[in-house]
Amino acid sequence: MKLPKLFPEQWAKSPFHVSDGVFKFCLLASIAITLVQFYMNVSGTTFAVVAINAITCVVALAYAVMMKKSGKVHMTVSYDLD
Repeated sequence: MKLPKLFPEQWAKSPFHVSDGVFKFCLLASIAITLVQFYMNVSGTTFAVVAINAITCVVALAYAVMMKKSGKVHMTVSYDLD
């Protein structure tokens, strides 16, 4: 949602540039479709499988945060907002 505000010049020149209304509609439609897909995938599996997947995601996120805070990982930004 912030793309046009973060990069107004690049967004205006983009070949994918659309009006704000169309942009927001496409984003909301993609979120709705993703939620429907998530529901369809989860409804066809057992609770144990869903729980194991959720635990795996939490552990992976905790590991990523821990590694970031350890100072061993250095993120580089490919753009400058200033």
